[in-house]
Order: sequence, then C-alpha cells, then structure tokens
Amino acid sequence: THFNIHGMKIDTASGSGIVTINNGMFQDNSGDGLLLDSNKTVTLKTIDASYNSGNGAVLDTCQYDDLLGYCLGSGTITLDSPTSGSWYSANYFLGNSGTGLLIRAGSTIKLTNTSAYDNLENGLEIDNSGSSINIIIRTNLTNFSNVYRSNGVSGVKITTGGKIMIYDTDADSNGLNGFQLSSGS
Repeated sequence: THFNIHGMKIDTASGSGIVTINNGMFQDNSGDGLLLDSNKTVTLKTIDASYNSGNGAVLDTCQYDDLLGYCLGSGTITLDSPTSGSWYSANYFLGNSGTGLLIRAGSTIKLTNTSAYDNLENGLEIDNSGSSINIIIRTNLTNFSNVYRSNGVSGVKITTGGKIMIYDTDADSNGLNGFQLSSGS
C-alpha cells in the first residue's frame, strides 16, 4: 500500500486569513513537502522543501474554477529570505520526485533567493495565465544566483498573462529547457 502523506497541508481557501511561514523544512515525505491552498496572501521565508516523493511545494492562491473559467483567489505569493543569512538562508527545492516548486496564482508572484535542482520534473513551474500581473524572480544576496539546474524537464517553466522579470538566475543542464517562458505581455 502506498500512502501519499504530505509534510504539511494548509487550506485557507474558504477563509480570509493570510499565510506566513518562516524557517520551514519539509523533507522526506511520501507526498508533497508543502501543499498550500489559499485565496489570500502567502509569504514564505527560508523554506527547504526537498527529497519528497511528490512535489517539493505546491502553492495555490488562484483556486481556479473550471466552470466559471477564472481564479477565485487573488492572493500574492512571496518567497524571500533575510539578507543577513547569506546563501544558507535562501529557499531550496531539491531532489523531489515531482516538481521542486509549483505555483498557481491569481496575482503577483515575487521569488527572491530561490533555487531548485535535481527534481525529476521541473525545477520551478508557475501558472499565472489568468492574470496580467507581473512575475519577478531575483536575488538580493551578495555572491548568490538563483539556480535551476539538473531537473528532469525544464529548469524554469512559466505561463503568464503578465510580464516576466528574471534577474541573476541560472537555468542549465536540465532535461528539456533551461527556461520555458510564455507571456501575454
């Protein structure tokens, strides 16, 4: 018998609260490391979701309704880390059997100091296709680049109706693409 047990599952989609997680480690789970459903703002700082049998982390603030054809949620997603912590405090999604970091959002996505490598599917996958709001990937640490390397499919796969802004980011040695980007802007 196979059990699909997530490291942490949070569902605030029927409520109005925001979600903040600081210094979270979600490793070695038989399902996804972190599964988070919300309609509101999600802020994560210094997250490590690695070596899970599913995805490293799945963050969904879109809550797409197939019948209506649009996102019910409009929460932003922000991943960050303190600059005082150097590379050690960055966000990592490593060695998962699925995608390292999977995001579905109906609003702004800001990823700072975030890396994903050695995942069997994509390192980072973002679906923001129902929104014309920007996606920003950057770093603010000295001598640090975001790295999406050695993933089974693409390092970074983004589908959005808005602009994509990527700074100080490497995506190499992936199975299919380093960057697979699709923007409506």
